[in-house]
Amino acid sequence: MNEWIGPLFLGIGIVVAFAGLLVLLRHSSFMRRAEVTEGEIVDYVEQYGGGSDGTIVRYPVVRFRTPEGILERRSKVGASWRVGKVGSRVEIYYLRDEPDRFKLKTAANVLLGVVPILIGVGFMAIGAVLSLALS
Repeated sequence: MNEWIGPLFLGIGIVVAFAGLLVLLRHSSFMRRAEVTEGEIVDYVEQYGGGSDGTIVRYPVVRFRTPEGILERRSKVGASWRVGKVGSRVEIYYLRDEPDRFKLKTAANVLLGVVPILIGVGFMAIGAVLSLALS
C-alpha cells in the first residue's frame, strides 16, 4: 500500500497544478483582449455561501462607462470580504464586444491561478520525496 502514496501525491499535484495553469492562461488571454476603464462600486449583493459555517459571499455591483454607454452590473466573482467601500473607484477590465464579461482589478484574479499551481507543485514535491524514500 505504501508504494502508491508517492505516485498518488505526484498525480494529484499534476492535476491541481494543471488546473491552476489553465485558470492563469484564461485570465491572461482575457487581460490581453480587455479594455480598461474606471468604475465605481455602487452596492454589494450578499448571498449565503452554502457552507455549513454560514459564510456570506459579497458580490460588488459596479458602474462603469463603455463607448456604448454607462453600465451597472454585478460582478460574477464574490468574496467573504468587501473589495472596496461603496463609492470607491476601481479599475474595470471588460471585453468591448461582451461588456458583461468584466473583472475588477484585484490580486484575487491572479491568485486564483497561482495558488493552485503552488499547491500542485507542493504535492508533486511531496510525491517525489515519498516515491524516492519508499523505493
